[in-house]
Amino acid sequence: MPYFILNVFGHFFVVESEIDTKKLDGCTCFDSLAALLAAAAKNTECTTEDLQGCEIRIFKVDGVWHETTHRGELIPIDDAQSIYNFLSNYEL
Repeated sequence: MPYFILNVFGHFFVVESEIDTKKLDGCTCFDSLAALLAAAAKNTECTTEDLQGCEIRIFKVDGVWHETTHRGELIPIDDAQSIYNFLSNYEL
């Protein structure tokens, strides 16, 4: 842990709490942040340096999943949606 995940929509995450990656649908997992950013950069016109710090960080606080903004704010993830659906289907 952590888990470095890229979904089919090109969004990339660092999950800092325990998950079962086998339950993700259409996501690719990487061994490092560098590998994740390199894969994400291939799908964009950005460099890995451009993408550093742009990953969406996900973790559990008191049993509730949260995502963080780039300013460090915590945003609770809707309880009705599993963390696996959230990661697999996240798009803007």
